[in-house]
Amino acid sequence: MRRLAVAFIVAGVLTPTAQAQPELRVKLCGASGCEILDPGPISRRLAPWNQPTQSPRVEIPPIGPYYELELEIPEGTPGTGWFVPSHDVLRTDFFSGRLSWIAVPEGTGAALQATTSVEPWPAPKLTRVLVGDGEAARPAIYADLYDDVPEASFTGRAKRTISIFLNSARPSPWTDGYVHAEYLPERNILLHDGRWFRLPKRLAVEIERDADLHAEAEAPSAWPGYFTTAAFAFLIAAILWLNRRGRQQSQVRVK
Repeated sequence: MRRLAVAFIVAGVLTPTAQAQPELRVKLCGASGCEILDPGPISRRLAPWNQPTQSPRVEIPPIGPYYELELEIPEGTPGTGWFVPSHDVLRTDFFSGRLSWIAVPEGTGAALQATTSVEPWPAPKLTRVLVGDGEAARPAIYADLYDDVPEASFTGRAKRTISIFLNSARPSPWTDGYVHAEYLPERNILLHDGRWFRLPKRLAVEIERDADLHAEAEAPSAWPGYFTTAAFAFLIAAILWLNRRGRQQSQVRVK
């Protein structure tokens, strides 16, 4: 995703309260095609610099329909992002260079869909999910990671985490090929978008099965085998030493 920040700084538009807002060109794309939005209230609502930075209370939407956005200002480098109309949130890397969810004014999605003929892209279908070093047997179930699950807290140091990457045929706010989650098996909690979430048991079981955690826990330790081999080698050496000693004593008596 191309970065907008440098272009905005050069244009001097990061402080809209002190300076005039830039002329914004918004290209909206969805399943039925693309459209250049008319300048006006809706375009201004979709401008990332008009929104506050991400706060912990921005609602992360479940996987669903979305639009692709291309934002452009005169003599600036176009930037891209996504808009989820059902929850009035943008996903962009405008502020920090990493993807963040940003709330726009309530009702923006409804107003947009009432004025555009462009149909949003449908909810992405998960085609492949990487879980640790393995691959999910049932990728579709991982869409539930973005369901309305309670937030959790964790401040310690994790003994182990399992990375989870969601992939779909077309990049989306949830499946862009880079965004991933981290699962903490010792607590059954998941980290994504900078927040911890408490997973329901069924999802925790699915993740641990796909990551082969139970197989690792049940696998016999290699140490007993090492001890057995060492003990057997010691026994053979002792027998050979005793045989050799016995032969030497016999030779002494014969002399």
